[in-house]
Amino acid sequence: MKSKEQNNIHDTIKAINEAYDELSKLSNDELRNKFQDIRTSVVDQSVTLDNVLVDVFAIVKETMRRFAKNKYIIVEANPTEKSWDDSYDFVFTTNNGQTIYKNSWNVLGEKFTWNMIPYDEQLQGGIEIHNGRILQMATGEGKTLVVIAPAVLNAINGKGVHVMTVNEYLSKRDFEITRPIYAFLGLSVGCIEGKAHYSLQRKEAYTCDITFGTTSGFVFDYLFDHTTLDVSKCVQDKFGFTIVDEADSVMIDEEETPHILSGGVYYSQKKNKSPYEKFLPNVKKLVAQTEMGLYTIDILRKKATLTEKGKAWLANDCGDSTIFDDDFYDNKIKCIEGDSTLTKAQKEGFVLAEKNSWLSQLKLQNVLCQLLTALTVYEKDVDYIVSDKKIIIVDQNTGRLKPTHVWGYGLHEAVLAKENLPLKNEIDNIRGTITVKNYLSLYDKLSGMTGTAVAAIDEWHNVYGLEVAVIPTHKPVIRKDYPLRAFTTSEQALFAMSQEVVRLHKEQRPVLVGVNSIKQSEKVKSYLESNGLKPHLLNAKTLGQEASIITRAGELGCITVATNVAGRGTDIKPSDDALTTGGLAVIGWGIAHSKRIDEQLIGRSGRQGNPGSSQFFVSCEDEIIGYLSPNDKKVLEDLKQQNVTDSGEITDERAVKLFLLAQHNKEEEDKNERAEAIKRDNIIHPFRWLLYNLRMQLLRQDRDAIKSGYKLFDLWENIDFKSEYESHKKTIAAKALLIIERALNNIWRVEALTPIPLMTDEKISSIKCDFREAVATRGASVIREIEKQTLLNVIDKLWIGFINEINSPLIPQSKYETIYQNMFASAKKELTRTLLTVTLPVNDAEDNKSNVSKSYGYFPFSNANCDTVGLEELCPCGSGKPYWQCHGSFAVKN
Repeated sequence: MKSKEQNNIHDTIKAINEAYDELSKLSNDELRNKFQDIRTSVVDQSVTLDNVLVDVFAIVKETMRRFAKNKYIIVEANPTEKSWDDSYDFVFTTNNGQTIYKNSWNVLGEKFTWNMIPYDEQLQGGIEIHNGRILQMATGEGKTLVVIAPAVLNAINGKGVHVMTVNEYLSKRDFEITRPIYAFLGLSVGCIEGKAHYSLQRKEAYTCDITFGTTSGFVFDYLFDHTTLDVSKCVQDKFGFTIVDEADSVMIDEEETPHILSGGVYYSQKKNKSPYEKFLPNVKKLVAQTEMGLYTIDILRKKATLTEKGKAWLANDCGDSTIFDDDFYDNKIKCIEGDSTLTKAQKEGFVLAEKNSWLSQLKLQNVLCQLLTALTVYEKDVDYIVSDKKIIIVDQNTGRLKPTHVWGYGLHEAVLAKENLPLKNEIDNIRGTITVKNYLSLYDKLSGMTGTAVAAIDEWHNVYGLEVAVIPTHKPVIRKDYPLRAFTTSEQALFAMSQEVVRLHKEQRPVLVGVNSIKQSEKVKSYLESNGLKPHLLNAKTLGQEASIITRAGELGCITVATNVAGRGTDIKPSDDALTTGGLAVIGWGIAHSKRIDEQLIGRSGRQGNPGSSQFFVSCEDEIIGYLSPNDKKVLEDLKQQNVTDSGEITDERAVKLFLLAQHNKEEEDKNERAEAIKRDNIIHPFRWLLYNLRMQLLRQDRDAIKSGYKLFDLWENIDFKSEYESHKKTIAAKALLIIERALNNIWRVEALTPIPLMTDEKISSIKCDFREAVATRGASVIREIEKQTLLNVIDKLWIGFINEINSPLIPQSKYETIYQNMFASAKKELTRTLLTVTLPVNDAEDNKSNVSKSYGYFPFSNANCDTVGLEELCPCGSGKPYWQCHGSFAVKN
């Protein structure tokens, strides 16, 4: 940060503290009234947020002081507080109109007492968050506290603040810890976790001034909102300001992984096997041919590749020699284009058919390649677990389960087939997808915080356009970080590591042993138990016990073996007795694929100036060595031969540098993969943005939404279409009025929105409309509803078809534009045809004159001029039931 900016921030902090000192003179009610006055001035736009930053931060600090210094804080009850029930354990309202806030309440079932007042470094962090920067604060420096002041400041303009965390545990914890502070100041606060999609409770959480939730929760709600056909189910409406906790995990490590919303209807409606189930035996046979050189695998990079020999073998075994023949369809297209006997239209049709066949060929190639990958490089209890007949991904960065996530490009289906699990109700048909990066771009202002931001400073700038602000620790760090100890074999490293744990345990120090997978954690636990120790195990399988395990992890002599679950957001507090023995000792068996993950683990120790230590044990058999160049591997091999103790430890310091180099190389590979994934999503994002915006306009019935839809598909200025459609609309309106007027005449009570039948291509559906509005507008409102539903259906079919069509890494990104334009042309034809042929299934006199025969799909109104409906006729509401079983029970005349 530039010195001038630092001086400005220090001046601001000084001003905040001066204003804070003056606020102690105010009563509780006066303090709240002062905040409400500021809020009103911002809403009225008489001042900006920057203008009131000093006063708001000072009020927040004074509020925290009063909670920390007083068991009870008494105020006059406002209308919101009077409406609260007994479920709010931090507050109660008396009969004489007073509200009493307590400074103790439950957080995740445990009693919590507020004892925090922000110090200058935390105020500095809050200012930087408000300024839209990525904050680096060391673990234990109170990032949860830092969020409050900028969240309050940005909430008062009514645009909404979303606080995103990396998992449900942290989201619920931070929500429950901070809720009373926000409530005291009159701000509403909600949490989306634990509430069903589309539910009223989830929608109410989004209407709050401040909303907590996981990043995935926010992203999936966005996708759900843009796939529903019922606007009342949409939950998100404000994208003002978002604060992302553990920002590097969410915005960097997961930026390459798209969130995928699936349909779960594709294979479940078919009796045939999915292609993954069908071709699994063929790929299993190929994998079994280990000595034939049919494929290569790269465990480190999670890649499996067929050799040319393997492609030929597999194509022959599948009974189709053209599967991997990339020139087959190119040659056929060249023959068609060179055939002089074909007309131009015939050539275009045949070429399009061959291109579609080529896409089908690529999809089959992808199925076979993903099955090979699933069978050879994806491992149960490392990359995923099986629970309740489902594949649940294990996040390699955090060690936590990702139950709402699926792998893309067909890999998830391949792993399901491998584990012999049903594919129905999984990701059979993609309905929506978006990356975290493109979702976050929806917000007017974005900021984040983490303990490890500087390591990714280039990506923050290049991908998000954000700067990093480093906040100094409140107290000097006195933790001792010892150098890596490198060994020849994994067993030697494990033995040395276990001996160090035994030594630390004898000193009564609490120990946290960090590993990289569930399997490793279980192995280390068993190994330590064989040495007479009693470690606790924290991994993706034991998350239900997380709170109690973390609570005990800082006690004298406690040993905790954990995956990366313990690396982010977990607050291990050594007891006073444990601090006298040296504090928490962090021991790592192997280093992670990212330095940031190791730093997060190390950061569990030595927080807030406490004593502690860290040390990692690695071996030449660790996977990370695979990221060294051949020359560097040779150097390490030489060191292993020349500088080794009897215990297998490599004493040359150059070995340690090579391990760190391997880690750096892996980070660079990951960065390149993320860039490629972002490039892909950036290609399709303009299409998504265009269609999603139009879709939401249609759902909300914006004034010009239908006009925008016609313009998108080039129909607004199409004279031929408009001429034919105007005539067709009159026919539809007349038929609609026939049904509606008969319904109003025969139904005792009509709902606000009632369905009427609709038919396209002999398929019966229905639309809902306001019957009385339809009569008042002489059918115009019915036409608008038909147009809206037709546009929505065409848009959904276009978008869903497009993202499923490109759901293969084998399809070149350069082809995306062409694929989209081809599907867009088909969508335009379908829209035109539907609007010109859609009808209401009523056999009236005009239909009979046109020799339109009655069919099962038509509503048999025997006398179109009759005002009443027979009891055996279908109900005119469009339900499809006989009149006497439906609204006929309310009929007021026979």
